[in-house]
Amino acid sequence: MALPATGPFAKLGQNHNTARRPNVALVQRSSFLPQYRLPADSSRFAGPESIGVWRLAVLALATAVALLRLAYLIWNCPYDLAPDEAHYWDWSRHLDWSYYSKGPGVAWLIAASTAVFGNHAWAVRLPAVLCGSLTLIGLFELTSRVYRSPSLALGVVALALTVPTLAVGSILMTIDAPYVCLWTWALVVAHLICFPPSNRSRIADLCMWALLGALVGAGILFKYTMVLFVPSLGVFLVLANWRAKGSLARRAAFPRLGAFGLPILLSLLPILVWNAQHDWVTFLHVGRQAGVQNSGGILWLGPLEYLGGQFAALFGFWFVFCTGAAFAALRQVAYDGPPCAEDCFELQGPGGATTAAWRRANQLFLLCFMLPMLLVFLGFSLRTRIELNWPVTAYISGGVLAAGWVAGNCVSSIGWWRRLSQASLSVAAVLGLLFVVLMHHTEWLYSLFPKEAEPASWRTAGPRAWDPTCRLRGWQTLAREIEAVRASLRAHGMEPVIAANGWALPGELGFYLSDHPEVYSLALANGGRRSQYDFWRPNPVWDPEHFRGSTIICVGDLGSKARAAFDKVEPSRQVEHSVDGHVVAAWSITVCHGFRGFEVLEPQGY
Repeated sequence: MALPATGPFAKLGQNHNTARRPNVALVQRSSFLPQYRLPADSSRFAGPESIGVWRLAVLALATAVALLRLAYLIWNCPYDLAPDEAHYWDWSRHLDWSYYSKGPGVAWLIAASTAVFGNHAWAVRLPAVLCGSLTLIGLFELTSRVYRSPSLALGVVALALTVPTLAVGSILMTIDAPYVCLWTWALVVAHLICFPPSNRSRIADLCMWALLGALVGAGILFKYTMVLFVPSLGVFLVLANWRAKGSLARRAAFPRLGAFGLPILLSLLPILVWNAQHDWVTFLHVGRQAGVQNSGGILWLGPLEYLGGQFAALFGFWFVFCTGAAFAALRQVAYDGPPCAEDCFELQGPGGATTAAWRRANQLFLLCFMLPMLLVFLGFSLRTRIELNWPVTAYISGGVLAAGWVAGNCVSSIGWWRRLSQASLSVAAVLGLLFVVLMHHTEWLYSLFPKEAEPASWRTAGPRAWDPTCRLRGWQTLAREIEAVRASLRAHGMEPVIAANGWALPGELGFYLSDHPEVYSLALANGGRRSQYDFWRPNPVWDPEHFRGSTIICVGDLGSKARAAFDKVEPSRQVEHSVDGHVVAAWSITVCHGFRGFEVLEPQGY
């Protein structure tokens, strides 16, 4: 048999050490959970012809899903752009090397889509749809390689369509859609590198490392947590080679590291250059989010809030599946010991694979790309509040790990455990699918709740209390009201400037107003935090001489010091947006005349 070229599980010598075998009876008694099992057909290697048929099926499914999602966005979507989406669209109008809180990837992607299809909401979201389908294909490739079971891989893809978190991320154009897509494909390439075929050349191996670096570098341009892929890979390589003689550190390590690291360094250049020109504001912002600047001490309940949030975000069932699979895999790796590179060459051949060794190696691979991410944010939860989507990519490898665990449990010889696993999987899939369908039209649920009482100040119940999609509604209503106010002012010979309080409103107004005007943020004048709008000049906050004497239509609340910057401030008017008799959004509009300049307040952090 020919020797594989490189990788932790490539044969590095002719003499093999005998792996430590655990006491099977002891392992089985160590926990009430049954052994981590693979599906029955996973020991059979799928040949090129059979896997090709499955790939065509997944490609057809992913294409159909993309077309259905696109049709929904064009003709049936009741939601306006989310504040994040509109904010990133505003970035795409000001293309740059980087931005206040994120890299330039999301702005570049939206700019490319809208340049071709125009400034339509569906065009802004089109990249998310494409990334969502590419993620499904990547899940299939990773799962089929790990378990050598294309049928199980197709099942994972089908179940992924019932996970609400993934469904939302495949429709809304935030940084998560391309980030998750790139992480998934980086996992596929990393698996190809670590488990190489026997006939891969040195040049091909270096190209794979360069491709992996390019995927990681591209991911960093969208979301900075992509950098955690590097230490996760490092942990796996160290553990996988811990007993190997003359392993990665001695055989062509520097060319591989160079091929891997160069694209990552190149991706960091635009971010570093932009920050060097803007007082390193991104690092200050990310540091604030990570709790580095938190002076409030330890948040002792932070870990509980973090884990509870992850449980809710994954619909409960999927969190249990992922953590259960991780526990079972950790138990087996602990008893068997880490896989040795010199012992695992048999895994590569169709006829020589040993299920136990293959399972152990792949368990470790998936664990190394799941647990570090979760543990990092668990640590940060002691200092700051963790957003639900921050560790989302941990569940890509976690979901693949759970696939083998759940599939094995569904055919377990322990009757009660088998029935419980089958029932849990069925309930999770059915409830998840129902939730995914309803989230496309949450207004279908509004009839279950009584209409809100008058006056408006009493309106504390209703959809705004439980429906997060209310943030995606009513922006066109607000834009029409501002158009009417602007037309009235123009009739009196005034050309008003549009401004809003905070970072979330300007992008929405700029997108939905008919002429897509420049809309300014007055956050610093109201004691808010900094944002990207403070770096686009001129603006009323930092360059009052360009706007002195102007009439400004202000959207959102204005503090007393902000009002003092004008000669005259008209009474505020309220704008509401209702769906089926339920008020789901409300804003205030204030027309201010004779702008003199703000007294800039101390910003509330970054």
